[in-house]
Amino acid sequence: MILPPTTSTTGVFAEVALGGLGVRLVLRLTGDRAPELHERVLRAWDRCLVPDGPGDARRVVQAPVLEVCLATDAAELTAARTRGAVASDDVDDLLHHLSPAVTLRLIEARAGSLMMLHACALAHPATGRVTVLVAPSGTGKTTLSRTLGRDFGYLTDETAGVDEQGRLLAYPKPLSVIPTPGAAVKQQVSPSEYGLRAPVGETRIGALVLLERDPEGPDAPEVTPEPTVRALAALATQTSYLDRIERPLHRLAAVVEQAGGLRRVRYRESATLAPLLAEWTGSGA
Repeated sequence: MILPPTTSTTGVFAEVALGGLGVRLVLRLTGDRAPELHERVLRAWDRCLVPDGPGDARRVVQAPVLEVCLATDAAELTAARTRGAVASDDVDDLLHHLSPAVTLRLIEARAGSLMMLHACALAHPATGRVTVLVAPSGTGKTTLSRTLGRDFGYLTDETAGVDEQGRLLAYPKPLSVIPTPGAAVKQQVSPSEYGLRAPVGETRIGALVLLERDPEGPDAPEVTPEPTVRALAALATQTSYLDRIERPLHRLAAVVEQAGGLRRVRYRESATLAPLLAEWTGSGA
């Protein structure tokens, strides 16, 4: 839902509805600089925009409205933050903080229902089978998405949500990119601007990978299958709200089984993983 931009006595300029992980979240844009913010949000979050009405049946959960304010002065900034809004007087800084705020609202809304892994997820363009590439924050998931997402469908570079049937619920958020070494604020770039492919049709888990990027690693990736017990120990620390899921280890083991086991991959360059993803998910079986 993208309401026509208007000004009002409440200061609300527009509302923008985003979808991800089967959740619908409305951003309420406020403040005198909201028109500038509105344009930037629509551009960065274009893959997550959802229409008015019921829409996709998988988007069944409604998250609380999130106010977002691009403030003009210190007084407006303080007032917005007092209301609980995501607020800043700099648009790039605001978008930088908006991304984790949206992610938090979505995963809170699905706590206890989805298995949510800290991962990027890429779908084979022909089969729809997805490789879920698990890694801690700051260890290369966004780089993988940028590198491989032109050939494989981009579902997320942040959180992969798997339901009980093994379906992947997309969260194609903007990519958070460091513009220059040492920069404190990450730029939020639409996957469309990088030419990343959008997945087509139903997406299901096809492979589950624990990434170990090593700048001094081998030219060709090293792949090691992990026994289920070790897989559960490794994956448990890379989930969100695992303790909220009924029989969490059984559910996590089911995801591992649906993926055909966990593979640990040590690699140096993202591009070298492409043949492996094609091999693991290219079969329709």
